[in-house]
Amino acid sequence: MKVKNLEVDMNFDSGDTRKNIGGIATKNFGLIENCIFNGEIKGK
Repeated sequence: MKVKNLEVDMNFDSGDTRKNIGGIATKNFGLIENCIFNGEIKGK
């Protein structure tokens, strides 16, 4: 899988204790190229 030229603008508060939190991907088994995340991610 390939994610390319993606821009994400967001704020995210999981409100719990998740181990994997990401703005573009929580796990990656492919290619992420030329992507931008603008924002804040909060967890406990």
